[in-house]
Amino acid sequence: MANHIFISYSRKDIKFAEDIVQALADNDLGTWVDWNSIPKGEDWWLQIQRGIEEADDFLFLISPDSVKSKICGDELDHAVANGKRILPIILREPAREPVPEALSKLNWIFCREGRDNFDKAIKETRKTIRTDYEWLN
Repeated sequence: MANHIFISYSRKDIKFAEDIVQALADNDLGTWVDWNSIPKGEDWWLQIQRGIEEADDFLFLISPDSVKSKICGDELDHAVANGKRILPIILREPAREPVPEALSKLNWIFCREGRDNFDKAIKETRKTIRTDYEWLN
């Protein structure tokens, strides 16, 4: 698998995160996600930082819970500090919660249950991951 994608999500969205990880794997895209990538007995935050640093892309699953999560915010800050390309996928609209600028200024991929087509969102995600926009410009 050529690409290495870090997945940032709220624990309340774990089922959706599992579906996205599986769909990306089905499309030959490798993911770094905490439930698969942190060995037992290891410093979990250090492992998360390494996962972000080694990633080609940083996928942030937007929901009311993820935008107010301190850990998700710390992951996003680390991705920004390390110059990672950030791909926001919106799972649920954050109605009252402010969306961090690092996410709000980007063009979102919509993958809301019951509103958007999951396969189309995965296709858009895959296309985005495999496109070198710096080379195109």
